[in-house]
Amino acid sequence: MANARRPVRPVKQFFEGLGYVVRGEVTGCDLTAVRDRDVVLVEMKSRFNLTLVLQGIDRQQLGDTVYLAVDHAYGRRPARRWRSIQRLCRQLGLGLLTVNLRTAPRLWARCGAAGRGCATQPAQARAAA
Repeated sequence: MANARRPVRPVKQFFEGLGYVVRGEVTGCDLTAVRDRDVVLVEMKSRFNLTLVLQGIDRQQLGDTVYLAVDHAYGRRPARRWRSIQRLCRQLGLGLLTVNLRTAPRLWARCGAAGRGCATQPAQARAAA
């Protein structure tokens, strides 16, 4: 996976916009966001795959709030496929963030970690509201 294809910058900006201090590569996690006593761990890949899910499950041993972030690959996955992925993440207690990296970066919070809820609108608009 090329680093340019990983959704690092939009995810970092998203959490910073919510008031978190974000650091990269802490305790093996791609991103760690901290606000007061709230710690969010983020694992990122260019595609959603089993390796990413297993990394997310491993990170749940380090913290309660774990998100998986992937390139949305706009137009490549049918909507029903994303719904199945969201359902899987919810059942595992993992959050899901998707980023459209092909145009201006746009991030969607598809599924909240550990019961934090889900969103269908772009997260930047939700965070600004």
